[in-house]
Amino acid sequence: MLQENEIRKIKSSQLQRIGIRKPSELLEACRSGEKRKKVAALTGISEERLKIWVSQTFARQDSELAQKVIRILEADGLQVIKPTD
Repeated sequence: MLQENEIRKIKSSQLQRIGIRKPSELLEACRSGEKRKKVAALTGISEERLKIWVSQTFARQDSELAQKVIRILEADGLQVIKPTD
């Protein structure tokens, strides 16, 4: 999964040059095909790579949200059945 520190390491100078410093900014900047194409043109990062990073970033944020909800429910005394992989 794409971590915040990975964005800084991988092509960070290109992303920073256009104002992308955090995962949330990457999601916003690349939320449509047209926007990804623009970011790709400005940074030299391929649209395919941007799609992968966006997918990974979104999945990570979704997972973090799910974990927060589980902690809240458990704190309220509810037993949460977690799926096993």
